[in-house]
Formats: sequence, C-alpha cells, structure tokens
Amino acid sequence: MGEVTGQITQSKHLVTYLKKSGSTLNLPYAVIQECETRWNSKAAMLSSIAKQHREIRELLKEKGQEHRMEGIQVEVLTTISEFLSLFRDASEDMEGDRYPTLNTVLLWRHRLGAHCEPRFQDPDYMRHIRSRASELLNEKFIITSTHKIATFLSPRFKSLKVLSHEENIAVQMEARALTTALIPTLQAQSEEVIQGKTEAITSNHI
Repeated sequence: MGEVTGQITQSKHLVTYLKKSGSTLNLPYAVIQECETRWNSKAAMLSSIAKQHREIRELLKEKGQEHRMEGIQVEVLTTISEFLSLFRDASEDMEGDRYPTLNTVLLWRHRLGAHCEPRFQDPDYMRHIRSRASELLNEKFIITSTHKIATFLSPRFKSLKVLSHEENIAVQMEARALTTALIPTLQAQSEEVIQGKTEAITSNHI
C-alpha cells in the first residue's frame, strides 16, 4: 500500500504546483485538487492527471519542472481511479433526489462486492485495495430486509436475481406479511376519508 500512498501524495503535490503556478490554463482539462471531506475527489484527482499526463509532462518540461512528475506512474493512477469510479457512480446514484433510491441499494451492494473480488491479473497493490475495500463493504454497507423488500416491490428488480432462491422466497413472504398487516390500517384510513366527504356533502345540503 506504500506504493499507492506515494502515488497519491505525489499527485497532490503536482496538482498544487499546477494550480499555484497558473499552469492549468494551458491544459486541455482541469486538474482536480483532493478535498479531505469528499472521498471521491481523490479518484477525480488521479483521473485528472492520468488522462492528460502527456500534456502535463510536456508543460513541465517547458518550464524546467519535469522532476515534479518523477515517481508518478500513470498506469497505477489509471488503475486506481478506474477501480474507485464504480464507488463514485454508486454514491451518486444512491444520493439521487429525483427518483426512488432505496430499491437500488441491494443491487449496488452486490455489484460493488463483485467489483472487490480479486482478479488474476491484479498487481499486488490492487489485491490489497480490493481486499480492504471488501472488508469495509462488509463492515459498513449492511443490507437489511427493508432494502430487499424495496427491491422486490420495484417492477424493474422484483425478480431479485442477486439473492439465492431461499432468500428470494423469504423476502416474498415478508413482503406479503407486511402488506397483510397494513390492510386494516389502510381500510380505516379509507373509511375516515369517505366519512369526512359524506359529512361535508351533508353539511352543504343543510
């Protein structure tokens, strides 16, 4: 992990220099400074360097500052930023405020879990990253029956293919039980509404 930490530190220093020197004006894309309070800014920073590393290196060479790219391995930056990009997508999707999000939580948890599984071609640093990310998912990203039922009730996802057959059956049974328990409450509310309308009509005719 020391290799990754070093890449991130070097990238921070590089972005700081580019911004303070005004060099960003001569680049095709903006370089992103990491914000300590926003985890996804780290991925954005690494990506902003990787996708224009040739232009950055040429710019530094013209200024006699090429040494500022020393130690930065573009392949490492690209690999890490691509890995983190799915977490960014998940975060943005589940933070949406114009559509239901509860029904997507289970699917994202399943997808992120698969994303963290080791790959045969992974270098050592990516094995460590995937392993640590998997540990954090298991610790922090807890799926409850509420998430499963929300997915089941969504027409798009009700087949629940991410669950085992046994889990699927259990969720269906729990959803039916909750629906049955709600029926008396819904009936009472409906009767109150009807009674209120009836009384209003009656009072208008008196």
